[in-house]
Amino acid sequence: MSEKDNTSRETSKEQAGPAEAAKAIVGKGVRVVLIVILLSLLWYLLSDRFTPHTSQARVQGYVVGIAPRAGGLVTDVWVKNNQAVEEGQALFQIDQSQYQIALEKARSDLETAYRQVEAGNATVQASRAKLLAVILGNPATWKEKLVASIAGRKAA
Repeated sequence: MSEKDNTSRETSKEQAGPAEAAKAIVGKGVRVVLIVILLSLLWYLLSDRFTPHTSQARVQGYVVGIAPRAGGLVTDVWVKNNQAVEEGQALFQIDQSQYQIALEKARSDLETAYRQVEAGNATVQASRAKLLAVILGNPATWKEKLVASIAGRKAA
């Protein structure tokens, strides 16, 4: 019996040997996969803490809006990205052609206004001269002519 027992034990070991070896290999594989998962999770958590990265992020920080005092086409930029600048430093050049045209138009409008004022002053001087001529020419009727002149202007 002992031979039969030994033989049956050897046969069962031989049959159990490949099954146990397969279980051992699968167990090692499962452990390796679990270790890789844990390490990658640890790496993900730590790397996100120290160097966060996402394509849909919102950054909270000091944002300084830059706007020109006048709008227009930017022709030159005098600073580079992330360059430190000081208050009052010129950052870019705006196309001046539109502003030169607007300046010339304003000067032309001012000259036209001066001419209109001069024409108005000339009209006032002429009216004063006429009034003085009426007063000095016939002092008795100057009030009647003045009233008639004012009434004529109101009617018109």
